[in-house]
Amino acid sequence: DSATSELTIDVPIRRRIKSIENPIVAKTDFGISEIGIEGLSIGMIRHPADWPDDSGSLPSDPIVADINENNVIGYFNVINGWIYNVKSYRPNENANRPQSNDLSDKYGKYDIEILNGMIRMKRSQFITVKNFHFKNSQSNTVGCCGIGYALQLENTNEVLYENGIIQKMKKGFAVNLGGSSGNVFKDVIIKEIFRTPSDFHSHASSANLIDNLFFD
Repeated sequence: DSATSELTIDVPIRRRIKSIENPIVAKTDFGISEIGIEGLSIGMIRHPADWPDDSGSLPSDPIVADINENNVIGYFNVINGWIYNVKSYRPNENANRPQSNDLSDKYGKYDIEILNGMIRMKRSQFITVKNFHFKNSQSNTVGCCGIGYALQLENTNEVLYENGIIQKMKKGFAVNLGGSSGNVFKDVIIKEIFRTPSDFHSHASSANLIDNLFFD
């Protein structure tokens, strides 16, 4: 309120703000509100090439450039949204076409359902993701820079993930950058993961809750 020089916030400030950090207040314009996805199965036709072996570095294979940053669902600049009862499935074109690399037999051969990541959110708030099952990603080994995260949050707040399964992905979930807080992972099963089931990095975010998360 410019007339009274008052600032009203809609959620708690979860960490101490220090003057040495030079905090500022900036006005933002959320692009979309009150949107959702419900009751949907999503499958992606696999890339004709196989994902590279787990060499520990980012190779120059064309498949990496083709799939990098590919996500099935993206919520960017969204406030008050939802994703209910969504799962991945295997398109007929992928039947009996398992990929072959040095990790493809770790949990047994599988037909591909998605190419890379599943849900990526940036600069979004107040979203519920409930009753989901995502599995069988083609990008299962080497790679950085947005490759292989099933669930990814970037500067996003107040997101609830509840009652879901992540399976046969490179990584389960990632809370990236320092501006993600107030997010909750509740009653989620993360199993048969090729790299790391959970990941907090790129300026670790504070005040996120994990409640009854199962790693297998």
